[in-house]
Amino acid sequence: RVRDSTVGEGKGLFTEEPVSQGRFLGEYTGEVITKAEFRRRTRGQGRVYMVEFGDMYLDATQYGSPLRFAAHRCSNNNAHPEIWTVAGEQRLILVASTNMEAGCEISWNYFGGDRDTHVKLDDPTNV
Repeated sequence: RVRDSTVGEGKGLFTEEPVSQGRFLGEYTGEVITKAEFRRRTRGQGRVYMVEFGDMYLDATQYGSPLRFAAHRCSNNNAHPEIWTVAGEQRLILVASTNMEAGCEISWNYFGGDRDTHVKLDDPTNV
């Protein structure tokens, strides 16, 4: 369920039922674009819903799964990304890192690791 975030600004994604650690939460989907297109689209924009995926970006700004509303946290996250290969194509998946109660806001680290070596992808000025 999408509603106002308790972690940061904007919308957040919340569980509707209890979730067990290791459970598949869904696929982060969006239009696949290049870094150059990412820069073009984000020039002068505020918040966008894009994540780096290998040497490409997934742009979920106009359309995408509800996972685009999962919150960012640098630590103490309850979900993590995994790359799965499905029918020969790579997919960005979010998986529960902890057990969650119903109504829990889902969060993950958009940077994918060390904050000092990764770019926050919803801030185009850092690319």
